[in-house]
Amino acid sequence: MCHNKYRRWRKDPQSLNFEPKFAGHFGVHIDYGTHAVCRRNGNTVTWLFVGGYNAYERELDEMRAALRRR
Repeated sequence: MCHNKYRRWRKDPQSLNFEPKFAGHFGVHIDYGTHAVCRRNGNTVTWLFVGGYNAYERELDEMRAALRRR
């Protein structure tokens, strides 16, 4: 499943439905149980985290907290 989504994303980057989260960070549902956090700058996507849903939620919370501390 992940490989199919990757191939589709390479052809059409908008196909993954990037969901805005906070401060330029986006959440992406890769497949059942796999989520990602990334930043986008034009056509460049920087993947910050890829993993299970619970770890994804923890990572988002940690990233938000780090931004608040700045």
